[in-house]
Amino acid sequence: MAEPAVLRHRYEIGGELAEVFIASETSAGAKSDAYFESDGKRLLSHFLLAAAIANRPIAEVFIWAQYA
Repeated sequence: MAEPAVLRHRYEIGGELAEVFIASETSAGAKSDAYFESDGKRLLSHFLLAAAIANRPIAEVFIWAQYA
């Protein structure tokens, strides 16, 4: 099991990467829903962290998201 500090760093990196993905798919001037956008970011961050811990490819996160 990874050290807590390493997991925290991976989670933060996952959050930053989730923000990049969300920003790339959000239209300029689009209204955002505070609840769904923040929960979606958190879920994506958790998926990215799980993939990093399990040493799985990022493409697998897409598959997981389809069944969430």
